[in-house]
Amino acid sequence: MSYSIVLAEDQSLIRDSLKSLLSSQGDLEICATAGDGIEALELCRSLRPDIALLDIRMPGMNGLEVAAAIRGEDLPCRIVLLTTFEEGTVFSDALALGVEGIFLKDIDPDIFAQSLRIIARGLLVYHPVLKKQLSGDGPGKKRNSLAEGYGLTERDLSLIRLIAEGLGNKGIADRLGSSEGTVKNRVSSVLGKMGLEDRTQIAVYAIRNGLIEDLD
Repeated sequence: MSYSIVLAEDQSLIRDSLKSLLSSQGDLEICATAGDGIEALELCRSLRPDIALLDIRMPGMNGLEVAAAIRGEDLPCRIVLLTTFEEGTVFSDALALGVEGIFLKDIDPDIFAQSLRIIARGLLVYHPVLKKQLSGDGPGKKRNSLAEGYGLTERDLSLIRLIAEGLGNKGIADRLGSSEGTVKNRVSSVLGKMGLEDRTQIAVYAIRNGLIEDLD
């Protein structure tokens, strides 16, 4: 399965680098690029991509303004914002608009590509710095809220932590004292609850959204 992306970035060097990076993934298709927010919005209207990948600082309309217009017109694309800095109220403003992803541009390329796949499948992924800015409730409350939203049990969270540590089915079975078949069934159950395709997506989503404690 492939996912279509409209990429909007006013700096041509960064825009071309992102296009090359994402296109090399095979399943991430850059269907159009834009150098300003007005063009980006027009492309989203006409092409209706799976993802609108928007730089926050752009001429014409900035990324937040484009995101607001996309939401106001009820366009079907998911919105991912890119920024270079931790800019004041940008994160809270973006969350208020209901964007599905926000990332600083220093993110690891492979993790970024995997995050876009997860977002395209309907989940939210934010840069780790957001753990400090999402709210004053602390990571524990956020983690519990996400777990409840997906119907995850404490046993599921324990399994997710072992997956995030990089253990395979045999390693998890040895750690939990159960059979590989049981572990395989439990992994399939978690994938179904979260709407994900594979173990890597579980690990990336869980770590980046505080669904489990940070690994030591």
